[in-house]
Amino acid sequence: MFDISWNELLVIAAVALVVIGPKDLPKVLRALTQWIRKARELAADFQRNVDEMMREAELSDLKNQIEKATSGVVEDVKQSVDPGGEMQKAFEAPPDLTEPPSALSPPAPEFSAEAAASETLAPLASPSASVEVAPPTPSPAALEPAEPVGAPAPGPNPAIASEPAPPAKAAS
Repeated sequence: MFDISWNELLVIAAVALVVIGPKDLPKVLRALTQWIRKARELAADFQRNVDEMMREAELSDLKNQIEKATSGVVEDVKQSVDPGGEMQKAFEAPPDLTEPPSALSPPAPEFSAEAAASETLAPLASPSASVEVAPPTPSPAALEPAEPVGAPAPGPNPAIASEPAPPAKAAS
């Protein structure tokens, strides 16, 4: 820090003892240490602010680099998607709505009843027109039930045989 030797410090302490006096010397040393502490705090605060400004500058440089890199990529993508810039032109300059509609849109195709009728009937007259086919009808044997309705099932039913018959109620 300072280039002061121990001999020089002893001379300064002796002069301070003679000039200030032994009674006020502790108060002066206490005030001096408080000033030194405040000076160190100010220096540390200044250093933190300088470091923070450096970090912000580095971050802004990094942000600019990223924006430059991504803007190039974005421009490349825009050019690959819309090489002529037609979409961009459409958004930048909207059409003038004061012009008549014929100037804004392409002319509509002419409509004729004969052309519509020929287009409608053309699929029916073509040889590749689809023909509806009825679903196959089932055979009469498939429609007959396998067992007559109401006929008893062949053989004993194991579920019924294992249960006891309910008691019959007497008719009164």
